[in-house]
Amino acid sequence: MRFRLFAYATVAAASLVLAGCPLPEPVANAGPDQAVDECSNVVLKASSNDPGGYLATYKWTQTGGPKVAFKVSKKGVLTFVAPETDVRLALTFSLVVTDTFGRKSKPDTVIVTVDQIKFFGTATGSADDYTNLLTWFDQITPENSGKWGSVEATRDVMTWTALDAAYDFARTNGLPFKFHTLIWGQQQPGWIGALTPQEQLEEIEEWMAEVAARYPHIDLIDVVNEPLNAPAGYREALGGAGETGYDWVIKAFEMARHHFPNAKLILNEYNTLMLEQFTANYMTVVELLQERGLIDGIGEQAHFLERADVPVVATNLDTLASTGLPIYISEFDLNYADDARQANVMRDLFTVFWDHPAVAGITHWGYRQGAMWRTNAHLVRSDGTTRPAMDWIVCYMEGGGDSCTVPEYVPAGWQGTEFGVTLEAELYDEGQGVAALGNIVAYTDDGDWIAFKGVEFQAGWDTFWITYAKGNTDPGSISIFIDGMQGTPVLTVDLPPTGSWNSADTIEQPWAALTGSHDVYIRFNTAPGVANVDSVRFGKPQPPSDVNLLPDGGFESGVAGWSSWNGATLMTTTAQVRTGLQSMLATNRPNANQFAVYNLTSVVESDTTYAVSAWVFHTGTENQTVRLASKLACASASDTYPWLQNNTAVASNTWTQLSGNLAIPAGCTPTDVAIFLEGTAPGFDVYVDDVKVVPPNNNLITDGGFESGTAGWSSWNGSTLSATTTRARNGLQSLQATNRPNTSQFAVYNLTSAVDRNTTYAVSAWALHTAAANDTARLAAKIECSAATAPPGHNTYPWLQNNSAVVPNTWTQLSANLVIPDCDIVDVAIFFEGTTAGVDVYLDDISVQ
Repeated sequence: MRFRLFAYATVAAASLVLAGCPLPEPVANAGPDQAVDECSNVVLKASSNDPGGYLATYKWTQTGGPKVAFKVSKKGVLTFVAPETDVRLALTFSLVVTDTFGRKSKPDTVIVTVDQIKFFGTATGSADDYTNLLTWFDQITPENSGKWGSVEATRDVMTWTALDAAYDFARTNGLPFKFHTLIWGQQQPGWIGALTPQEQLEEIEEWMAEVAARYPHIDLIDVVNEPLNAPAGYREALGGAGETGYDWVIKAFEMARHHFPNAKLILNEYNTLMLEQFTANYMTVVELLQERGLIDGIGEQAHFLERADVPVVATNLDTLASTGLPIYISEFDLNYADDARQANVMRDLFTVFWDHPAVAGITHWGYRQGAMWRTNAHLVRSDGTTRPAMDWIVCYMEGGGDSCTVPEYVPAGWQGTEFGVTLEAELYDEGQGVAALGNIVAYTDDGDWIAFKGVEFQAGWDTFWITYAKGNTDPGSISIFIDGMQGTPVLTVDLPPTGSWNSADTIEQPWAALTGSHDVYIRFNTAPGVANVDSVRFGKPQPPSDVNLLPDGGFESGVAGWSSWNGATLMTTTAQVRTGLQSMLATNRPNANQFAVYNLTSVVESDTTYAVSAWVFHTGTENQTVRLASKLACASASDTYPWLQNNTAVASNTWTQLSGNLAIPAGCTPTDVAIFLEGTAPGFDVYVDDVKVVPPNNNLITDGGFESGTAGWSSWNGSTLSATTTRARNGLQSLQATNRPNTSQFAVYNLTSAVDRNTTYAVSAWALHTAAANDTARLAAKIECSAATAPPGHNTYPWLQNNSAVVPNTWTQLSANLVIPDCDIVDVAIFFEGTTAGVDVYLDDISVQ
């Protein structure tokens, strides 16, 4: 039967030829395009249509993409295994069919898109991070335990315990493990700076060799971390800038390639996607490494993108992807206390990252409340429940797409006190063309703007302040608009230079008072680089308290707490005194740098402005500069050094007052705050007296509302303390005490440096517990005097208030007097205790005045 059909077809074809009709060509069909995952089995089935004869052969050819080994059956079925990849690949195959008369079809093409299997990982910092990690994550980066300063804080003494735990957990559970980090300008051993360059290079070589020997199965390595923003202080040992400008980075990668031949080598940096110029700077280093075949992936930390322009981020991500290298979103987090706002921004950014063909994976930098470097960036609350941002991520990664939803975000608005409201620039609600960097808005050019929605103005707010830094001499100004940028601005303020981009000044202007809720728009004018803006404030001058945060600003007892950053000698003296019996003398000053420094970290709080003043006297023969300045370091921002007052004409042998405001932004968790004096030419002595740092009220507790975290608080019984949005009496957060093993002191605040002898303070606190019935909440104190001066019968641990019937799930106030006797103070603290073990306790609105 088959022979007859064949003969019939042959005769028919012959008849067409004899009749002068061309035979139709066979038609190849390679099948529809496909999308597959890496390492999956791929099947392409050939088919055809040949009206003029029988098909004889199928010929497949790969015409595009990385070459793969494939097989073709007699029936034209092509099979292969999709290659392993870190970026999306397009493999192109062409099919040609030939019939029994030797006629060939035109080629038909099919495209097989190979998607990488992306990971969603996290950074681990403690044993608790591993408990539920596998519920959400499938990759691990040790947060701190792989940093050289953590491993080898003491030369030749290696501490591997926490790093071993991360590595072993990853290996046991089959998770990709990324080592973080080999070379970084921060968290490096303190001792390395004292070595010669040759010794430093030998230590770097030893460091890499030790890591390679101990962890032979590292998958990915951050070889150099933050080469642009935090270059290693010992980079000269690696070749310094050299001919390329980044020879030291190239040398580090060459060494890493030698020690870790099987690991993927990554360059890691932050602020690379926010603005085009940041991306261009990063590309310079990436391309130098790529030209030499030294880099296997690009790390983008993705910190500080809370207010980034998402389309700009996407465009800059495409620029990095143009290298052909995989991109690793390596340290992603969004620091929002508001669940809805975090979820909305997470959706917008995560979608860009996860869907991008060059992104190989995303690592969220920690995930548990109270266990992250940024207070409000957690995805899982301390009670184990997930925030909406995490719920959306899980839904989206499981393929939910547009069906995955987030809560509607409604801006909370901006409320202040009777004295005014401070708008932190980097916390703007809307904006265009600017970069929110740490605690400032930067890269402000003509026409850029930011807006704050729903600012509640009060009668009597007749003053406007702006705190900014400007390092250029080009003209610049801001204009303030109310409820839209149409029409004439209500205020325009010129911004003169401040000396440098890290030296801040505050300008005060009269303001036409408003009432009610209004949207505030701030437009930048005139030229590129208008200013780095820290904050603006609307209000009225706030009367200072009579509290001085310096226990002995008159130096009657000595110079305790003071130090010198330039090696000057500090001592008390009676030679020159403004008030009292003594002043502080700064002598042997080698240069004009910071000769007298006082650290305030433990006594200042977020969202507070302090009035600072000091009296100075110098022995020069002519007028001199004396500068009162400060250092402000926040947990999630670069250090800044605002000038409080720079007097360039201080008369000699005369007491002159310097004064200014030290402003701690609302979004700042203070990690290092100090005031200092500098600027005076060396060669003569400077005297200092009557130094004051005065808060706007009498509360000795740093952030008694816990809006910036739990800094200054500790537990004597091992309880876990964290700031939480779950319960708050006022503001957005309160302190939560969990894992309480007993009824002992679960929350303690030390007041030793803030209280005075023979003084009575009013203490107030609000407490809430989650027990099923009434329970005890006790406010108590520790008042330790020196043995020689303690009054007879002195009680070192007095109870201030013991309420044994606090109603559950209800905020209850505890208040009493803290009486400091007339003694030499050794240790003073307030603390909370007495509540049944295992019950969570919340504290808020704590004050000591």
